[in-house]
Amino acid sequence: MPPAIEPVATRAPLTELEQEGLDYRRRYQGLIGIGSKVPIRDRAILSLVSTPGVAEACLAINEDPLASFDLTCRGNTVAILTDGSDIFGRESGPPEAAIPLEEAKSVIFKTFAGVDAFPLSLATSDPDRIVETGLALSSTFGAICLDDISAPRAFTIADNLENGADIPVFSNQHHGTAILVLGGLANYWGVAFGAIIMWTILEGTRFVDLPISAEREAAVRFMIVGLVLILLMAFRPQGVFGKKEEMVLGD
Repeated sequence: MPPAIEPVATRAPLTELEQEGLDYRRRYQGLIGIGSKVPIRDRAILSLVSTPGVAEACLAINEDPLASFDLTCRGNTVAILTDGSDIFGRESGPPEAAIPLEEAKSVIFKTFAGVDAFPLSLATSDPDRIVETGLALSSTFGAICLDDISAPRAFTIADNLENGADIPVFSNQHHGTAILVLGGLANYWGVAFGAIIMWTILEGTRFVDLPISAEREAAVRFMIVGLVLILLMAFRPQGVFGKKEEMVLGD
């Protein structure tokens, strides 16, 4: 008797909202695009944008690479780097499946911070290759945001990129989680208990049982730094950096 054939798992019918989400992206072919800041209205502007006007910018950056932050889009552009290994907690699947999620985050960057962010979904899950790719891209972007990379590789990748790159590196899973934990603790305990929270963290007490050790370590790091800032704000009415009048939110 031939072996029984297991039925192929099929997805449940899409809800109206899920279908609308697909149609929305199909209609616009994604959520983001590249647009020119300078409208080309005549030949004179084209000459400034391209040859021969572009030559001076290249020469200036050749003398000082940091000039690229002022003369190009680099200073306001973030690379969202992912391998798609941690989308909704799954460990396998094509990296292309991460593009819609990173596109959505690019829209959030632009809408709420005015920052241009571009998704880069890598066809590798090897930490060394991801770090190598991130370092190679650092000359084009002003910062790197690591997202949807499964732990513990994500933490290793973030540390190595931070040590090797000369631009800021932010890990959404770890730094982002730590910020949320810190905000929750600060809100719950209040500023007056900041010193107690710091002492208990240093003594090894865990307020939140995060499921991944890398996220716990990152959370502790950021909570210690954040609580120092909270204590400074408690004893400085004008805040850590700003003036007192600048921090008044109104009625």
